[in-house]
Formats: sequence, C-alpha cells, structure tokens
Amino acid sequence: MILYLFIFILCLFLAISQNCRLAYCGDSSRAFCSNNNDAKKVCFVLFILACVVGFRYELGGTDYDYYGYFYRKISGYNDYFTALADSEYEIGYTTFVYLCSNFLHLSFNGSLLLEAFIFYILMYVGLKRYIPNWGILFMLFLYKMFFYVTFVAMRQSMTVAGFFLILKYLEERKILKYYASLMLVSSFHYGALLLFVLYPIFSLKITKKRLLVIGLVFLLSSVFSGLTGSLLNVVISVLGFSQLEDKAAGYSTDSYLSILYTVEYYLLYILLLSNYDKIKQKFEYTDFSIRLFLIAMPMVTLFRSTIILVRELYYFYPSYAILMCYIYSVSKHRKLWFSIFTILCLFGMIRYIIYFDNGHFMIYKTWLLNPTIHFFQS
Repeated sequence: MILYLFIFILCLFLAISQNCRLAYCGDSSRAFCSNNNDAKKVCFVLFILACVVGFRYELGGTDYDYYGYFYRKISGYNDYFTALADSEYEIGYTTFVYLCSNFLHLSFNGSLLLEAFIFYILMYVGLKRYIPNWGILFMLFLYKMFFYVTFVAMRQSMTVAGFFLILKYLEERKILKYYASLMLVSSFHYGALLLFVLYPIFSLKITKKRLLVIGLVFLLSSVFSGLTGSLLNVVISVLGFSQLEDKAAGYSTDSYLSILYTVEYYLLYILLLSNYDKIKQKFEYTDFSIRLFLIAMPMVTLFRSTIILVRELYYFYPSYAILMCYIYSVSKHRKLWFSIFTILCLFGMIRYIIYFDNGHFMIYKTWLLNPTIHFFQS
C-alpha cells in the first residue's frame, strides 16, 4: 500500500506543477501541450509505473496464474502454427507469447516486464497530443485503470494501449487506417471489436443543447439498467459473444457498476456543461474529447449491468482526465474541483486495493528479490 501511495503523491506533485500553466495557457491547446509537458517528469513517472507493473510477482488474481500457465504451454511448442491451433486465445496475443518465449527466450515474468513497457510507451505516444496535464491523468489512471488493466487484464491491456495509439486516425477521420489498425488491435482481445462502431458515431456534431438532451435521456434510462442489462446479457450469451470477456471477469468486478460510477460521471458532465463555452474557445480537441466522454455515458447508465459493455469503459477513461484539465483551466473554482478530484481518485484507489480479492494488492511483491526467477528462461 505504501508504494502505491508514494506513486499517487508523486503524480499529485506533477499535477500541481503543471496546473499553474494550465490555468493561464493561451487559446491554442496544441501550443500549450507542447510547452506544458515536462517530458522528463512525465517519462520518469511512466518508468516507475512500468517497473512496478513489470517487476510484480504473483499479483493479478487468478488471471496471473492462468496467463502463466498459458505462457508455459505455448513455450513448449517448437512450431508456431501448432501453437496457434492449440491456443484458446486470440492470434495476436498468442503470437506475442510465442515470440517472447521461443524467439526472445524470456521467462513469463520477463515477458510481463516487456509488456508493461510496451503498454506505457504506447499510452504516452497515443495520448500526448490530447493531455494538457499528465499528473491529472495519472491520478485518474491509478484510480480507474492501473490495477485492473495492467495487473489483471493482460490481453486487454494491449488493446487499450493500441486504441490510444490509433485515436489520431479516429480524430483525423482516416477510415482505412483506423479500421486496419483496429483489426490488429482486436487480435489481442476480441472485446476491441466493439470499437468498430465508433467511427460513424464520431461524426456527431457537438452542441451544448445536444449535450444537455443526451445527458438527460441517458440519466433517465439508468432506471431501466437492470432490465436492459439482463436482456442484453442473454442476447450476448446466445450469440456466443461472451467470448469477448476475460474468463476471470467475476474476480475483478461485480456483475454491474455501482451507482457511484453514474454519480461521478454526471458530476463531471455538469461541470462540462457549466464551462462548455469557455472550454470550446480555449482548447482545440474539445469536440473530440467530448465525443470520447459521451461514449462512456450509456455504459454508466443504461448498460451499467452489462459486463461486456461496462468493460469497454477502460478505453474511454482518459477522456475524464482530459475534461478535468479543461475544467481546471477555465473554472473560477478550479482549486475546489481539483481538490475534490484528487480526493475521489485517492479514495477510489485505496478502496480498490482493499476490496479486490480480499486485499490481494495490499502487499506489493516483486520477483527482483527472488533468486530463482530471471528475466530470461533458465
């Protein structure tokens, strides 16, 4: 727990150091991002996060054990196509495991270190054009994504990072590059196939009135979330799409999202509406960021009891941080909102650590202190 708190405090200091420039940046968000991001500080935090994830030992619930079993299974094959035919996972992830085990000759733990650095590098490259304050993103990341995406969901972590990398094709409306890249991304986890519907949705024109109407409609629809979720789960099961979910989903989340997810979403939504005109004038990527944010709205309202859709939230959580940056930049009560945001992220992170698998993450364990485990296969 102490290690995670140290990282959170480090991210808080990074956020505070960037907040002053965020509050007084000019009209061009592109120019602001290039001036405001202290690359050394951001990369230092990314390096720490990658090391904490990559050097972990027996942390990740039952998924850690099963992925370890799968890795050892694939490493026993000398022929790639035989391994592919006998794999229960997607072709992309199986190929990654085969290359790590049979060409690079990495141990399972060595492959986790490589995967961790790949994830954080792709996340940085993909999101750097949209993030005004990396400290704010990192705090939200520790609360919403750090433990599940990078410790537990080892296949989905690759698709999440891959999606961040191809966001620019979605923003720039490059349809062929987006779908071709998404096909590659989804080869690691079929859950990414649901992202194919985003391209036409992102043609939606954003206005303040439209934002208000959409928000009210989905807020009212949350009353029917239990019924809708049950029906959709049955349809998903009948169609065989339940394969899109990780086998151990039950160990990491309940069958529905708490109403608190809806509450925190709409708190940010209200702040967005209140400051919409100022944000629109100041930041270049306002519409694109709002579209990402709106995609999450049905998942925390109407479909919050449908696991397969709820688990798509991890692709869109960065939009929360982006909008929080925008709100801080223009709001007269920026210090209050930043304080509430920080407390919420800290409380959420601590709560996850305590309640996940009866405190599974409470004590950090690393294989660096184990003389029998090595980066390469022995």
